[in-house]
Amino acid sequence: MYARNAEQNRILGLLFPEEPLTEQGVPQKRRRRRTVKALRSGAAISEKGKRITLRIEEREDLSRDILKSEACGLTIPEIDLALQPGTLGRRFTTVEDAPEQVYEEMPERTYAAEASSTMVDEDRQKFQDFLKQLKEITNAEKLPFTLIQDAPLANSYLQNLYTPDPGPNMEIVTYERT
Repeated sequence: MYARNAEQNRILGLLFPEEPLTEQGVPQKRRRRRTVKALRSGAAISEKGKRITLRIEEREDLSRDILKSEACGLTIPEIDLALQPGTLGRRFTTVEDAPEQVYEEMPERTYAAEASSTMVDEDRQKFQDFLKQLKEITNAEKLPFTLIQDAPLANSYLQNLYTPDPGPNMEIVTYERT
């Protein structure tokens, strides 16, 4: 299993000086995430788009780093989650925290499921069921599942634990943008 060390976390801005470390160099009180908004690509815009598909089968897969650009869509087909480009903005986080962020932000970005008077009971129940499934994925209670990043500008990233070899559960496809 791959895990960043304390120095890598500090460089990435994921570890704060006031956090005491365990003997293994891991923060005692783990910060779930830190959104990096000042992150910008220094490369030219790619002529092709990139779709990264990762089949998450073990809890360890959830620790992979993920960089989602603003132009990147994110899909988890098993629960019918399809985030269009622009949703959630730019994020540098882990596979585990990406669905958690969706879970936290979706109700406030759509409608308050409990407070909406225009929502019929059936729709309210479907939304609550969807949020429950999203939480199950976040807690690794619903494995395996598939995470798809579709980046038309090819400026998103999903960590391959087997680099430089291709990962057994990861597929990277480049495509012509239309």
